[in-house]
Amino acid sequence: ISADQLLVLFIKLCLEERRGKIVVPVSASSKVEEVASELGGYVIRTKIGSPQIERAIMEEKAIFGGEGNGGYIFPKFRLWRDGIYSVAKLMEWMGKKNLSFSELIKEVPKVNIRKCSIFCPRNEIPFMIKQIEKRIKKGIVDRTDGYKVETKEGWFLIRGSGTEPAIRIYAEGKTSKLSEKLLMKAMEIVKGA
Repeated sequence: ISADQLLVLFIKLCLEERRGKIVVPVSASSKVEEVASELGGYVIRTKIGSPQIERAIMEEKAIFGGEGNGGYIFPKFRLWRDGIYSVAKLMEWMGKKNLSFSELIKEVPKVNIRKCSIFCPRNEIPFMIKQIEKRIKKGIVDRTDGYKVETKEGWFLIRGSGTEPAIRIYAEGKTSKLSEKLLMKAMEIVKGA
């Protein structure tokens, strides 16, 4: 089970307890909106990274925030990532619902996100990002953090890493095969730049 899938599960379980705002980065699965809309939640997207998510949680008075790397924030408990609390909360939900983890995870739609990184010296990332923009002809819908492009098959996101000398690529398709296809398309754009 990926951290992206767990994020969708945590959002579902939080919203079942209480409606409210959820904060996720621009790289989170589109399944987040799908689950939130079914349960009366509202999704706020930010740049990638805990500090941006924490800030938005405070400003928006959100009930939960997290990202697809396993960092989940429950502001009612504390305003930063907490793995131990996340596991305890998951076990509490399992107990309340009297369900196993495998039964709980079946309650959320499957997430098909693929990710990769391509080496790029840190000082060249801004130049590369400008070159990448020139190669994206259409479809940019979100410039929150890099370039996120929506297609009929899903979306891909290309951004400069904030922590390593790399260009990060994320892709989500309606199927695993489409996610892989979108990832390859984004990689071609980066390599061409």
